[in-house]
Amino acid sequence: MNWPAGARFGRAFWFWFTFDYTVPIHVARVAAMLCHKKLLNTGERRGSGQCRTNTQFPKLLALASLIAFIALLNGNSSAQAAKLVPHTAQYQLSLAQLKMPGEAAAAGGDLAIRIERTCNRWRIMSRFQFNIDFRDADRRMHLEVAQGSEEDLSGQTLFFESHTTVNGESVLSLKGTAYLTAAGDNRAILTKPERAVLTLPKETLLPIFATRRTLDALERGVRFDSYLLFDGTNPIGPYRVSDVVGGKALALKRPPTGDAHLLNTPSWRVRSSFFEHQSVDAEPQSETVTQIHSNGIVSRVLLDIGFLVADGELVEIKSLPTPSC
Repeated sequence: MNWPAGARFGRAFWFWFTFDYTVPIHVARVAAMLCHKKLLNTGERRGSGQCRTNTQFPKLLALASLIAFIALLNGNSSAQAAKLVPHTAQYQLSLAQLKMPGEAAAAGGDLAIRIERTCNRWRIMSRFQFNIDFRDADRRMHLEVAQGSEEDLSGQTLFFESHTTVNGESVLSLKGTAYLTAAGDNRAILTKPERAVLTLPKETLLPIFATRRTLDALERGVRFDSYLLFDGTNPIGPYRVSDVVGGKALALKRPPTGDAHLLNTPSWRVRSSFFEHQSVDAEPQSETVTQIHSNGIVSRVLLDIGFLVADGELVEIKSLPTPSC
């Protein structure tokens, strides 16, 4: 696999997520690191003296799922594979809102996505990076998420891998394979961060099929939808995703370079909320607001990961060849 321009990883990460398996030891380690480095707060502490990272960390981890979700939207346009558009897309990211203590002196980043089709599967790769320089001289945050996945054309098998770093330190790596069967004997076998077998609910959908389903619903005028998604980002199981259509379109400031004609299609504004599958919490782990075109391309996106909201605008789009097989 060839990573999108700017990727820092020397090999491909098969990529897809539905995350929930960073288990307590990983959660505790990363939360402590972020706390001690004052990345998620400015030293504000509870009476026990513990850093207040418990509400922010899960949303940081959910970032991987959001990026996977956006790539999925870009890779699917309807239930008919002939309509899918292999392409590369580059998004420029800016800070829309900072929702943690402190003031940003500078912030921004980018998101690169590559969607390829072979004769028997889809390959999706992405790289996200975002930097925040705080006015406090000793505080800086650099987030980077690299993801890669392969899903067969039938939507029954998914190979996924991802790697997340904060300030150059690895905080989460996931790798595995998910299988769906006609009998409903669905499972995901994880090999990173440690070997585990997850039982997936019968109604679980993999990314490609889920996105086709969403876009078909949009074309039919459906305004609300809910489904279980396993995309490889959750080491515990699938997310419950709720889509709500409506609101003012998210317009681009300027047309993207490259094959801008791909955006000459109808589009919808969709808010997608991600909930832990078995959680009773009414607050989502994360949310996106996307401007989705009928060919599956996302031209604008707002990523809400709890402690910040990033605004992504499509700045370059290029179509890729489709195999003749």
